[in-house]
Amino acid sequence: MSYNWFSNQLTHRLVNKPSKDVSDYQLLHDFCDQNNKQVSESRRIPWRAICLALFLLVFGTAIIVISILIYLRVIVNIKPNDGLLVLVLLGVIMFIPGFYHIRIAYYAYHRCYGYSFDDIPDFD
Repeated sequence: MSYNWFSNQLTHRLVNKPSKDVSDYQLLHDFCDQNNKQVSESRRIPWRAICLALFLLVFGTAIIVISILIYLRVIVNIKPNDGLLVLVLLGVIMFIPGFYHIRIAYYAYHRCYGYSFDDIPDFD
C-alpha cells in the first residue's frame, strides 16, 4: 500500500461526506401519526388493565417515597431496620409494571409507531 492510496481514500471520504440532513434519527412526534389514522377507529381500550397499571404506579411510587422517608428518619417513630428492604422491594415490584403499562397506553393513545392497545393484556 502506498501513501497515495491512503491519501485518495481520505480525500474520497471527506469529499463524499453525507450531509447533515440525512439521518436515521427522527423526533418522537415524527413517529406519531396525527393525520393518517392507520389504526382502525374501532380500537378497544383495555380500561381495567390501565386502571390496574395506574394503581400499581401510584401506590408503588408512594411506597418507595415512604421507604425513603423512613430511611432518612423523617418519619421518626419507625426504626429503619424493621422491614425497610421488604418495603422497598414491594414498591419496586409495584412501580415497574405500572410504569411500563402506563407508558404503552400513553404512546398508543397518541398513536405512536410500534405501540397499540393490543400490547396491554386485557382481563376479559
